[in-house]
Amino acid sequence: MILVRTLFLVLCFGLLNSAAAQLRTPSDFEFEREGKKYFYFNSEEKLIDNENNASYYREASQLDNGFWRFNDYFSGTNKVRRSGIKENPNPLFTGDFRGEVTTYFESGEVEELAFYDDKSFQIDDYLLNYENGKTKEEGRYVGGMKQGDWKTYYDNGKVKSEKSYEKGLLSGTVQEYYESGAVKREAEYMILDDQAVKTGEEIHYFENGEIKSRVFFQEGNAQGKHAEYHDNGKVKITGQYDEEGNKTVIWKEFYDNGALLEEKRYDEGVLVMQGKRLHKNGNLAMRVESVEAGGFNGPYMRYFENGKLAETGKYREGKKTGVFKTFYRENGEVKSAVNHITGEKKYFNESGEEISMPHRADEIPEKHKKLIKVINKSLEIPEKHKTINRGVYGFTVTNEGKITNAKVLTSADDFVDAAAIQALNKIEIAPAVKNDSPVEVKNAVVIFFDKESKKYDMVLGNYYVDLEGSDENFAVVEEMPMFKGGEKELFSFLSQNITYPTYAKDQGFSGVVYINFIVDKSGLVTRPRVLRGVHPSMDLSAMYCIEKMPAWNPGLQRGKPVLVSFNLPIRFTLR
Repeated sequence: MILVRTLFLVLCFGLLNSAAAQLRTPSDFEFEREGKKYFYFNSEEKLIDNENNASYYREASQLDNGFWRFNDYFSGTNKVRRSGIKENPNPLFTGDFRGEVTTYFESGEVEELAFYDDKSFQIDDYLLNYENGKTKEEGRYVGGMKQGDWKTYYDNGKVKSEKSYEKGLLSGTVQEYYESGAVKREAEYMILDDQAVKTGEEIHYFENGEIKSRVFFQEGNAQGKHAEYHDNGKVKITGQYDEEGNKTVIWKEFYDNGALLEEKRYDEGVLVMQGKRLHKNGNLAMRVESVEAGGFNGPYMRYFENGKLAETGKYREGKKTGVFKTFYRENGEVKSAVNHITGEKKYFNESGEEISMPHRADEIPEKHKKLIKVINKSLEIPEKHKTINRGVYGFTVTNEGKITNAKVLTSADDFVDAAAIQALNKIEIAPAVKNDSPVEVKNAVVIFFDKESKKYDMVLGNYYVDLEGSDENFAVVEEMPMFKGGEKELFSFLSQNITYPTYAKDQGFSGVVYINFIVDKSGLVTRPRVLRGVHPSMDLSAMYCIEKMPAWNPGLQRGKPVLVSFNLPIRFTLR
C-alpha cells in the first residue's frame, strides 16, 4: 500500500510513554548574561546548544513595552546579520515579528527586507536580494499572504519567473524562463475551493525552444493526451488521462533515437499491464507475466543488452517469491540464487563453483555495523565541542572503494560537521558492483550526536547505484516513499519516540505540528523543518522524533529512486 503524501495521524500523545532520550527544550538553547539573552546558530542558521561551534549569534534586549530588540551577528566579524523586534527573543518562537526586519550579507548589503503588522502578519513590499546587490525576488504581502504580481530573477538580473497571486494562491498566468531569456514553462492557474489549480494547457520547453511536454488541465486534473519529447524533437512519452486526471489506456516511452523503451497499460491510474521493456538496440530488457493493482505477478525475466539472461524469478502481488537467480553477462553462468521464502542465499564464480557472499558496497544492509564502527572510530570531537543534535552527511564511494565528496546534507553544527566530513574522507570500503564491474555510488549516513556518549548512533541508507545523479526534488511520484512496514509501523515508531512536553501539557497547549522533510534516494529522512508549529517545545519534540527515523523505502519515478518532499502532520491531544 502506498503511503499518501498528506498522511494524517491522529496521535493521542498524552497517553504515550516516550523512548526518546534527552528530549530537548527551548531553554537548552538559551544563554543569559548581564540582562541580555543570547542564542547561537550553525552555518545553516539552525539553532544549536554550543556557543563554541557557532557561525552566528543573537543578542536580545527587552524594551519598555515588553517586546525584544534583537540583533543577529556573524560570529567571525561581529557584523550584523539580522535585526528587528520580536515578542519572544527565542528563535524557536516563530511568527512573532513586529515592524521592519532586515537581513544583511556579511558585506553589509541588504539580503532581505520584510515588514510585519501588530499581529505578526507580513505586509507591504517584500524584497530578497543576491549578494551582488541584484534583486532575487520581489512582491507584496497583504495580511500575511502574497498578493498581486511577483517576480524572481537570476543573479544577472534577468527574469526567472512571473507569477500572480490572489490571497496567497496562484491565479492567472505563470511564466518561467531560462537564464538566456527563453521560455521554460507556461501555465494557467485558477482558484477553486480555496485551492490554486491548473487550468488550460501547461507547456514545458527546452532552452532551444523545442517543446518538452504539453498537458491540458481542467479544474486541476490533467485531461486527454499527454506528450513529452526529447530535446532532439523525437517523442519521449505518450499517454492519456481520463476525466478524473488518472492515467488510462496505453502509455509508451521511447529512446531518443525513436526506438521503443517500454509500454504500459493503466486503468484509473493503476498500472494493470507491464509490457516488455527493450534495450536501445532493440533487444529485450525485461519481461513480466502480468501486473495486478500496480504490482508484478508471475514469471519475471531481465536481460543484458547482448541478449543474454541477467535475472529470473517470480513475483506474487508485487513481492519476490521463490528463487531469484542472477547470471554473469558473458558466459551466462549462474551468479547468485536467493530463495525469498527460506532466505537461503548462494553465490557462484564464473566457473560455476559456489563461493561465500561477496562483500559489495551496494548491498550493505541498514543493520550492517562495520562501516558505522569505522566512522565512530574515526570521529574525534573534543568535549567542549560536543552537542546534542543530528547531522546527515552524503558521500560518494568511488569504484576503488574510497569515500570522497563527503558533504553536509543536514547540519548538526559547524564543528561536528567538519569532524564528520574529515572522518568520512579517511575511510575506504569495498566498491559497489554493477554488471560485474566496480562503479561509483552515492549515499548518506545519519549521525545522532549525544554529549554523554563516546560512540554515536547512526543510520545508513540502502546503497544504490546512481549513474545519473539527478537532484530534482519531487512532491508527487509514481511510487511515494513509505515507512518500512507501512502505516502501522510508522504509528508504532511515532508512539514510542514522541513525548508530550510537560510544560506544554501543563499550560494546556495542544494542536497539530506540520513537519516537512525530504526522503532521499536511499530512503534517509533529511532536511526536516517545521511548516507550522504550535509551541516551541512541541515543535522540538516532533522534530526530534522525525530526526530519529530509520531509512524509509524511497520514492520511485519510472522505477528509479528520487528525492521526494513529504509533509507529516503530528497531532498533540490533551487527555
